[in-house]
Amino acid sequence: MAIAKIQNEMLDQERMLVEDLVLNNTVTDDYEMLIKDGSIEYKKDFTNRPDKNFASAVFNQNFRNVVGVSKMFDPELLSRTESHIGTILAELKPYCRTKAYRYVHEGHSYCIWYLRLRNTINRPNSYADIIKVEMYMEGGHVKTSKLIDTISAHLINEAYPVCYGKDARWANHLYPVYITEAFCKSNFVDEKLIIKTI
Repeated sequence: MAIAKIQNEMLDQERMLVEDLVLNNTVTDDYEMLIKDGSIEYKKDFTNRPDKNFASAVFNQNFRNVVGVSKMFDPELLSRTESHIGTILAELKPYCRTKAYRYVHEGHSYCIWYLRLRNTINRPNSYADIIKVEMYMEGGHVKTSKLIDTISAHLINEAYPVCYGKDARWANHLYPVYITEAFCKSNFVDEKLIIKTI
């Protein structure tokens, strides 16, 4: 129960931060976008603040220029739409992307594609160095191939320099995300200290 509360709080804080960035005109259009580490497919019941109405259409409009990037994902997520998605991902060439798919989650449409960030030699599995990329489709409007290609090119650029060996997920990391995570974790209280005090 406590873990669920903490995870819900983290998701609530993410959504409120995006709302603040939009209200302050920091994330405004196709030229001022935000990368969010992880999925933007929020479940409406996973919140500690039901009064905020995070599932509303108005709130979801805040995510129209947010790009969700997942290092870990279910490769069979789109198996109903694309029956051979697992094979397509495993055979994806370095620096290439899949086609974009429409995925509906809790009544909201998302544009999803997969991108192989690098040419990893001896990768530990077929999906190492592949990320799942997603964008909210405001009003169901289709994202253009040009926009998807531009975002993909920027994401490949953000994968360098490489944090090789620093994290088990190094092949899937975007360097700015890795550095931010490392900074945040450096400010955490050591879990061994917490266990000792309990």
